[in-house]
Amino acid sequence: MKSNYIKYYLQQIFYNCVVILINGSVIQTFLMEYGVSGERVAMYVSVLQIVQVAVMLGVSGVVENLKNIIKASAWLTFAKVILVFALIFFSVMNSINVNVAFYTIFAVSILTHMCFGVTNVLAYKLPYHIIDIHDYGKVTSISGIMIGICGSLFSALIMHCTKYYDYFRVMALIYSAGAVMMVISLILG
Repeated sequence: MKSNYIKYYLQQIFYNCVVILINGSVIQTFLMEYGVSGERVAMYVSVLQIVQVAVMLGVSGVVENLKNIIKASAWLTFAKVILVFALIFFSVMNSINVNVAFYTIFAVSILTHMCFGVTNVLAYKLPYHIIDIHDYGKVTSISGIMIGICGSLFSALIMHCTKYYDYFRVMALIYSAGAVMMVISLILG
C-alpha cells in the first residue's frame, strides 16, 4: 500500500473525529449543558446550515479556478481549530455568562461553517490531486469505512465518559484531544 494512502486514511480519520466534536449533537449537547435554551440551539443549527449551504452554492463555480487545492484545504481546516480552542476555553471557564459563551461560539461557528461549505466543495476535487485515479474507488471506500468505525468508537467514548465523569472536565479533555487531532490532520494533509 502506498504510504501517502496511509497518510490520507489517518488524515481523514483525525479530521472527521474533530468534525464530530464541532458539528452536530456533541456541540448541541455542549451548548445545552452550558445553559443555552433548546430554542436557541435549534436556531444555531438552522443558521449554520443555511450559511454552509449558501457558501457551497456561492463557491461551487469558483473552486475550479483555485491553483493549490491542498493548501486551500489546509487553511480552511485551520479555521476549525479556532472553534475547538473556543470550546476548550468555555469547557474550562464554564461559569462565564451563558449569553457571552453562546454568541462567541455562534460567531466562531459561523466562520467555521463558511469554511465547511468551501471544504465540502473542495472535498470532491481534492482526492483527485492525491489519489491515483485507478485506486480512487478502493481508497475512498476504505477511508469511508475507517472513518465510520473510528467515528462511532470516538462518539461512544465521549458518551461513556460524559456519563460517568464531570461533563465540562471531560469536554475540555476531549476538545483538547480534538485540537491535537486537528493539528495532526493538518500535518498529514
